Amino acid sequence: GGGLPWGVYRFMGLSSILYGSYTGLLGILFPLNWLFSDHLDLHHNANLWFFWPSDFLLVLVGLCMLVTGKCLSLSSSLEKLLKGYCALHIICALLCSLLYSLNIIEQGIAHSIIYMLPILLVLYGFHFRFGTKDQ
Repeated sequence: GGGLPWGVYRFMGLSSILYGSYTGLLGILFPLNWLFSDHLDLHHNANLWFFWPSDFLLVLVGLCMLVTGKCLSLSSSLEKLLKGYCALHIICALLCSLLYSLNIIEQGIAHSIIYMLPILLVLYGFHFRFGTKDQ
């Protein structure tokens, strides 16, 4: 990573903070609703393919980018871990979209696919490609 103007990293940092806060919170609320609610619509929520509690990780990464205006400098193993997380998130979201388009997932998640998938692909794709550099 590296080589992009500082404004790009600050913008992506702010975007990551907002996205990570929103999706991380939903990633916590969906399973809690599943556990503590009798509403069948909340059980086995397919939106969990998009909204992970661990998305709060983006808040930390985003804060670093917002403050410094550059990519994160991580050890090789942490860089691989973060890139693997980004790749896994992209794969799960695309797989969910495919399963929905094939009518294997019947829950109405079209709004998540239409509105959240493009943002997820841009943010996680950015972090995978430009978000870190080896120390």
